Amino acid sequence: MEAAGRGKDCQVYWYPAPGRIIIGDGLVTLSTGAASAGHGQSLDLAVIDEAGLLGANQTACIENYFDSLAAKDGQMLLLGTRGFSPELNRLIDATDPRTFKVVHGASMGDDPGDPATWAKANPGLGQIKSLRFMEDAFEKAKAGGSLHAFRAWNLNQRLDPGRELLLDYDTLARCYDETAEPILGEFCFVGLDLGGSASMSAATIVYESGVIRLIGAFPSADMSLLDRGKRDLVGDLWQRCKDAGEIIETSGSVSDLSEFLPKLVQLIGPHEVKSIVADRYRDAECRTALYKAGIAWPIVFRSNGPKDGDLDIRATRRLFMAQSVRLKRSLLLEGGISEADVRISMTGATRLDRSQSNSRIDVCQALTMACGVMLRAKEMPDVEYEVAIA
Repeated sequence: MEAAGRGKDCQVYWYPAPGRIIIGDGLVTLSTGAASAGHGQSLDLAVIDEAGLLGANQTACIENYFDSLAAKDGQMLLLGTRGFSPELNRLIDATDPRTFKVVHGASMGDDPGDPATWAKANPGLGQIKSLRFMEDAFEKAKAGGSLHAFRAWNLNQRLDPGRELLLDYDTLARCYDETAEPILGEFCFVGLDLGGSASMSAATIVYESGVIRLIGAFPSADMSLLDRGKRDLVGDLWQRCKDAGEIIETSGSVSDLSEFLPKLVQLIGPHEVKSIVADRYRDAECRTALYKAGIAWPIVFRSNGPKDGDLDIRATRRLFMAQSVRLKRSLLLEGGISEADVRISMTGATRLDRSQSNSRIDVCQALTMACGVMLRAKEMPDVEYEVAIA
């Protein structure tokens, strides 16, 4: 109204919150995204901005406003990025002659760093959203190791902003090198995730030159690898990993570390282990196993929560996106990545989680811990000494 030169025709009342605006005989009622919002009103027009931010527990808000249009045969206008709203995405994806849809968004195959892609997804680029903002947002996402949230929120692609893959396949495949071998005598870092009766024990070795090796272990007493694959909904993946030399079977009903650790030492080869990183909640078990095996590697304990886990996930993505690591193709890692979700909190912190209850993500936990400690060591400034001679 102010832009039309009619600002004086508006009366704004801020109580009761969030407020209302009176324009002649018209009434504009402001509201929030609460689940009860819109209930019991009789409207000519309902406008919901940022509808993509309405989570599953707020979809009743859209239904309430739809019902409020019944008496006057009104209309509803939904605006916003797709986001994580199941109801908004359902309305966009469904074929409904009563719904008129205009969608500005990048296709999945578009280059997310191309300004033409930005313009395709943002018709107000240069006015509502500046080109400089898009450049900064893209560079920030790239430096953070994942473009998933950028593509969801700034390119309006059909993605769940709250869930990501640890690494997309293209990023992983660019780091595959069938000639990848560590340099003789270089040091390495080891990430270790200890399993139980159902889960896998997994270890990842990251060498100073960026070469990565992986190994996993399942107990053999109660179930064959084929049966485990059926239970975990991955088919014969575990058996194929064993055939490829990436998984071993140990005796007993839980992964026997006295059998697993010697295999790990053999895989590491003649290289100094700068540190082994393990879950802090399994510290006593890890120390005991290393002591019994006669291994005196320095131990670093990390958690998988929003602090340590977030740093390790971002470090892993940075190394892979920059192609600073190399590894031979790994069925074990591909299987782990396909079963792992990276959950994103409202603060932006990330953590690894299972995509379903039987998912085995142990190798991803081991990978992120090893990559995290390797990158921190790599970026640590060199120690400088000053000697004063009197």
